[in-house]
Amino acid sequence: MRFTARQLASACGGKLHGDDIEINGVSIDTRTQRKGEIFVALRSDRDGHAFLIDAINNGASALLTDGPRIKRTPTIVVKNTNKALAAIGSLARTKLPDRVVGITGSSGKTTTKNLLGFIALNAGASAISPRSYNNAIGVPLALANAPDETFTTVVEMGARFPGDIAELFEIARPTIGIVTNVGVAHAATFGGIDGVAKSKAELVEALPSTGFAILNLSDERVYAMHERTEAQILTFGMDAGDIRTSRIEFDNQLRPTFRLHTPSGSVTVNMRLHGAHNVMNALAAAGSAIALNIGMHDIVDGLESTNPPPHRMQMLQGLNGSVLIDDTYNASPESMEAALRALGSLKLQGRRIALLGHMAELGNISHTQHDTIAELARLLNIEVFGVATSEFGGTEVETADDVPAAIGKLGRNDAVLVKASRASQLEDVVALLEDID
Repeated sequence: MRFTARQLASACGGKLHGDDIEINGVSIDTRTQRKGEIFVALRSDRDGHAFLIDAINNGASALLTDGPRIKRTPTIVVKNTNKALAAIGSLARTKLPDRVVGITGSSGKTTTKNLLGFIALNAGASAISPRSYNNAIGVPLALANAPDETFTTVVEMGARFPGDIAELFEIARPTIGIVTNVGVAHAATFGGIDGVAKSKAELVEALPSTGFAILNLSDERVYAMHERTEAQILTFGMDAGDIRTSRIEFDNQLRPTFRLHTPSGSVTVNMRLHGAHNVMNALAAAGSAIALNIGMHDIVDGLESTNPPPHRMQMLQGLNGSVLIDDTYNASPESMEAALRALGSLKLQGRRIALLGHMAELGNISHTQHDTIAELARLLNIEVFGVATSEFGGTEVETADDVPAAIGKLGRNDAVLVKASRASQLEDVVALLEDID
């Protein structure tokens, strides 16, 4: 998105030193800096002010700092660069049509965002937040870097503490809100699952009366949010809701085919994503598309053309012809259950193995949740190996390098799930077990 340096300075309450040049986009990382962008020097784990020269060398046309300046480079000086970035996001939102979708929930946000992004692209230029840009840094960046011709914008809205989503709403001001589900992810910081629900409801409560809330009918805490908004309601669910399914079938790669029923009509959908849980994500995306008045042809094309995001239920060729499932991006109890059920549903005659990492930020329910996942695996006849954790019982494997020896030789009828959060770095395990020839 294009701005002038003076526009940004005014929005941030800062002072411009140097020429009022045109700026095309915003960056906070010199490694991905593009020519013409303004570099915002944030103070977080690393101080962005240490990289001002790198930013200029990589093409930054201007800088935004809390004091330091580089000669001959236009610089906006503010009191707090983090707050300034939020102000830039708010300014960018004023340049976008009132077709902004905010997505929150304990799991499924990124996949739902990608599905809706592909749908919206068919109906006109769209912008979706990159990767998991779902916090007070990522959301402003997503808005500020939306193309000038953007017609529909889709952003994730994550939370680790009460008030986080309300803060993001003030920046992005969605007209449509999707709540995928409420689970115990980050329960430790919310005081339990009801606290999680209250946080997710911040999105629904703030929607305008002319907007839409897209709610999961099968999750009682999500559906209860319909009483907390003046927006119009569309519900989704496997066999009930305004957007629902029938006749679900899966191929040998767990890719679903199903009949999609909506207020705009019924169609058959063949997805590239894997697992029953992605049908629910598709329903959420379709509900939002209906609210955006997108036609059924574009909805189906978008749902069918979306590929799995990296490290999210990716079906790979494992060693010796085995099936390898890479789901190493996150590890909440809800996503763990979905992944295990997907593994258990594979029509194979050999072993089913789950290599699992620690589930974090569960507070005093952590022990119970790890036990519940271990019990589900036992019921599904899945062998569990905890990688750098003993919380699941079974066999503990200390490091990624020890995994191949621990699980033994794999065969054509075996399947292995690798499931953890990115912090566990179990993508290294995937690399050891994947047949890349």
